[in-house]
Amino acid sequence: FTGTTQQQQPKTKFDQDMDEISHALESLRAIGINLNEQLGDQLEQIDRIESATDRLNENTLAVTLRTTKVSNRTSHDNGKCIGSYQFVSMENGMLLLGADGEYLVLTNSADSSTVFDVYLRYDTIVGLCNKRTGKYVGKTMWGGISVGGLYFGSMEEWYFDFAGGESGLLCLSKNWGAGGWLKEPTAENLREDDRGIKRHILDTTSTSVRDRKQCLQFRAIACAPPQEK
Repeated sequence: FTGTTQQQQPKTKFDQDMDEISHALESLRAIGINLNEQLGDQLEQIDRIESATDRLNENTLAVTLRTTKVSNRTSHDNGKCIGSYQFVSMENGMLLLGADGEYLVLTNSADSSTVFDVYLRYDTIVGLCNKRTGKYVGKTMWGGISVGGLYFGSMEEWYFDFAGGESGLLCLSKNWGAGGWLKEPTAENLREDDRGIKRHILDTTSTSVRDRKQCLQFRAIACAPPQEK
């Protein structure tokens, strides 16, 4: 058969089916690429919306707190006890503790020092009184955070979103009244004793109510109903 051209064999049903499957897979691949691109665009839009929403929420909170403090500047409200709470870090499950000298710390050991009586003032501002020592968490004259306040004064004013159940802790008197959220402790602030009890000293806050970078998030757990006085 030298010099002759072999005729192309007609495609079998199997070959035709395989061609259709190949074309269908190519179409699905193109659709998948298109959907992936659209999904990426949608995620970017969602991120922008979430960022804008966060900024709006922080601006609204800043205005609300400022208005509350200004409108009630001449009044005196000792606050009403709304209950006793433990504050659990959402990051590592450690508890806020207020009886380690005068330091505010995170610890992995629970006792009465991890319980705070919470006082509410002007429906927004709270005071945190340690159950063991009877002293309030607040800002010192030197700008640090301590648990040495003898009463619920202007330097012991905090904000926590009890309605949401989870929130950062904002010290209203930090940064000359601009506020500051408690931030994650540095490695230098870690202490561990021979029993393996860890304690992280909390003394750093953000620069304002609008600054939420590395802000510690807590879940408030009610320990007892408020006592009638």
